[in-house]
Formats: sequence, C-alpha cells, structure tokens
Amino acid sequence: MLGMKIEKTSEHIKLYQKCDITEILERFGMTDCNPVRTPIEAHTPLQKAPDDDQLCNQKLYQSVIGLLLYAATATRPDIVHATHFLGQFLALPTETHLVAAKRVLWYLKGTPTMGIRYNYDSNNIPFWVYSDSSVASNLTA
Repeated sequence: MLGMKIEKTSEHIKLYQKCDITEILERFGMTDCNPVRTPIEAHTPLQKAPDDDQLCNQKLYQSVIGLLLYAATATRPDIVHATHFLGQFLALPTETHLVAAKRVLWYLKGTPTMGIRYNYDSNNIPFWVYSDSSVASNLTA
C-alpha cells in the first residue's frame, strides 16, 4: 500500500516504510551514511537566509523535504517536527538547512523499520500517544 509494509501478528499490527526509506537514501546518495540518534539536534539555530549566506540547490532541498513529508505523514511521526521545521525554509534554503535536512536522512538510515504499531487490546481500552518530537527546542516560534 503505497510503499508501506504491513506486519500483522496475533499481538499487533505494524506499519512501516523500510523500502521507501531505502529508496530515499539511494536517491540522494546516502546509503553509506552514518546513522544518528535524533532527527534534529536540540536547539538547532536555523533562521531565514541572511544576504551573505550560501544558498543551496533549492530543487534538491525541496525534494528532500517533500519525501520526508510523505514518510512523516504516513508512518513516521518521529520526524514530523524536524520536517515541519525544515519546511519553513523551502523558498531560500542555505547549505546549513540542507545539512539539517540530511541529518533527518541520517536518522532514517538508523531506523528504517521504525513505524506505527497498534497493539491489540482485549479490553477495548483506547491507546494513548505521547510525544516530544521537538526535543523541547522550538526557538523560532
């Protein structure tokens, strides 16, 4: 289903996109990159591009963010904050923004089978979701 793998056991259903993530890494030549533990560093000081900053390839940056958005909305809520934050700079991305976007790819390299898991509950109790995907660091808001 649109690149998603659905794993069903007697205890849970899990959705993830290992194939899509592998293809994204191949597309941007990052199959041999070193994985990192978080999609974005805490207190990442990204801002709009000043006049003297080096701009990066805008189409490349937009492609990376677009593919990350698809993964984030489908099965990877752990990268939603980083992807949304980086999406603010689509008009004038700098090399610094591109490195931050590549960090999300480095994170995905280390977590290709992470996804959404729904456990079966015999008592029909709703499940609860807690998240701090921003690592408590929204400095631009």
